[in-house]
Amino acid sequence: MKLSVTCLTVMVSLIGGSPQPAEAHPHLFIDVSAKFMLTDSTLDCVNVFWELDEMTSAGLIEEFDANRNNRFEKQEYTILENEAFSYAAGSNFFTVVTWGKNLLRINETRHFVAIILPDKKIRYSFSIPLNIRLPELEQEKLVLFFNDPSMFVAFDLNKKMIQSAENSRWTGTVTFEKENYSDLILLRVQRKPQ
Repeated sequence: MKLSVTCLTVMVSLIGGSPQPAEAHPHLFIDVSAKFMLTDSTLDCVNVFWELDEMTSAGLIEEFDANRNNRFEKQEYTILENEAFSYAAGSNFFTVVTWGKNLLRINETRHFVAIILPDKKIRYSFSIPLNIRLPELEQEKLVLFFNDPSMFVAFDLNKKMIQSAENSRWTGTVTFEKENYSDLILLRVQRKPQ
């Protein structure tokens, strides 16, 4: 398959191409939304939504919308996942999750879907499995942030769309901090009074 210049740029950035520091600047801009999903006993996963910038989206639409109908069919976004998104695995999907002294190694994502929005931007949605027992988090805060050390990818949080689901036993509260130029998402969970 012949790849566009934009697609190659995205792929190089996703496999961890590292420029000289003086040349480092973002080539890909991603707006991020997320929702933490709680079960009765675990922080099951975080559902993540990446909205890609116009230029990157245009290149990926050109490359992967094979039937040119301005939407990704399942077969098309599966190819996009395998040929572009999957390269992010080598960079922990640009995602850092910590709580207490624990650092999560992200080995997989689930339920990947890519759609073309009306403004012709692409939105990726996927889940990052966490499976952290809620009692472990009751006295800790979970920290989540998105970062590309090579500086090829810049992430911007859509803070109004960073949320935590609730259930009958637990509630989650989301706050934000900034550290070393990264926007941190902090999650605190609390048992509901019975």
